[in-house]
Amino acid sequence: MNAQSLFRVLLVCCLISISSQLAQPTEAAELVVWGWQKFPNAPLTEIVQIAAGTYHNLALKSDGSIVVWGKDRWGQATPPAGNDYVAIAAGDEHNLALKSDGAIVGWGNNDYGQATPPPGNDYVAIAVGARYSLALKSDGSIAACGNNDYGQATPPAGNDYVAIAAGYEHSLALKTDGSIVGWGFWAAPPAGNDYVAIAAGWRHSLALRSDGSIVAWGNNDDGQSTPPVGNDYVAIAAGWRHSLALKSDGSVVGWGRDHEGQASPPPGNDYIAVSAGHGHTLALKSDGSIVGWGSNIAPDGLYYGLVTFPPVGNDYVAISAGYEYILALKSDGSIVGWGEDDRYGQATPPEGNDYVAIAAGRWHSLALKSDGA
Repeated sequence: MNAQSLFRVLLVCCLISISSQLAQPTEAAELVVWGWQKFPNAPLTEIVQIAAGTYHNLALKSDGSIVVWGKDRWGQATPPAGNDYVAIAAGDEHNLALKSDGAIVGWGNNDYGQATPPPGNDYVAIAVGARYSLALKSDGSIAACGNNDYGQATPPAGNDYVAIAAGYEHSLALKTDGSIVGWGFWAAPPAGNDYVAIAAGWRHSLALRSDGSIVAWGNNDDGQSTPPVGNDYVAIAAGWRHSLALKSDGSVVGWGRDHEGQASPPPGNDYIAVSAGHGHTLALKSDGSIVGWGSNIAPDGLYYGLVTFPPVGNDYVAISAGYEYILALKSDGSIVGWGEDDRYGQATPPEGNDYVAIAAGRWHSLALKSDGA
């Protein structure tokens, strides 16, 4: 039995053991979750910036603090404390955050030194790739750290750069004259000097032109490098094999791989930012809330709550963890469920507020009512 299979067996046994004990409601308390999969450590309100990693998400709040949820195997979903952050960047298994004093903080997997940012406090922008990181300095030069197998962490010389983007194994930089420079694998950008924004995905790239149109290059197996026509786009985002664009009217367009719905954004025209992960996508709305779509489950089969996450609040009295879903009993006797629900509806509890105990199994759930049924 391999390590992953052993882990699954142990996980199921543990959850069945936990779920078999019917928790009786006592005093209302705040709901806390921990382990490999983390849910938001604070309410997802007053958000000003979002960043989608491979299997985790970051959100920067208006007070300068960071909220994180998703896979946490390497600590990538455990953000640093403090409220002096002004920018965030999410990668495969590590993250960076830019502080108001121009210094950078990194956390998560650091096997190539990718989460150990260069010293100094003269940085103005950050970008995170698979296992490497980029930082733009106030003098217009670029610093890098981490894996460099394809030269992706060896930026070009010069101090005329105004924006940076990091893909899986390639990097991009936008120059003051509107031209793009690329280095690493699948990096060769198109000619021209009328570009205003750049985005790097797995092995494809996007560039937004000054006239509002989009140019794409690199791998196109799923159509991720075939952007829509038009010149009313104001922002772009590149995921693993899908791409997104924000239009001037506040709506979002997606294209590329869509097997989990990650390239099919919801309707609406009140979006102000987009970010793309592996098989999921996030969008920031004008009211400071976040909308997610695509997959909640990574290829390892585990649920990471990337798109849907538990409700905020502090009126829960009991919880029960199932195989890939969770139930919570509220002080008013009602039940909330979230997580894997596609197969048997195990995370969709019945209505009502006369429940006193809950139990979550592998693919089914039970609730005890106040009348003993």
